[in-house]
Amino acid sequence: MFKMLRPGHRILLSLLVLYLVALALVVLWPTPVDQSSGKQLSLILGWLHEHGIPRWFNYALVEWLSNVVMFLPLGFLVAQLFKKWRILKTTTLGFALSAAIESAQLVFFAQRSASVLDVLANTLGTLVGASILVILVFFRQKHVRVVNGVPGSLVGDSSVDPEKN
Repeated sequence: MFKMLRPGHRILLSLLVLYLVALALVVLWPTPVDQSSGKQLSLILGWLHEHGIPRWFNYALVEWLSNVVMFLPLGFLVAQLFKKWRILKTTTLGFALSAAIESAQLVFFAQRSASVLDVLANTLGTLVGASILVILVFFRQKHVRVVNGVPGSLVGDSSVDPEKN
């Protein structure tokens, strides 16, 4: 199956596999990965609060946003690999993966805490990642021009311009 993929898809699939391995290491580590950096983040947030950042921008929000950001690549890569999956199916996959991760943390890791808010954040991250791809594709298609009467060709694309071939 891997040999039948186009070169671009092989790269995307390789990136997705690397991402999933890294994700598994982060979310299935026996202890929270931010455990050692919590004090530093609290100090940074304290300094930011002293310098005008609102108090609602706190550790819990930063942790929640990190869960959103952690799942952006999943949405982007899956939506790119599986064109028909774009938003709904990609987001559903992100939800299912996140629910599985949180369930595993609940059952197998005493020092980890499962959270419905993490599932929501991860699902939102997947949705945003897929949406970013859809927006990029939209703007790319918007810039497609007709060259020498060939609709759908890119300006300057010599592969579809009979005068340049």
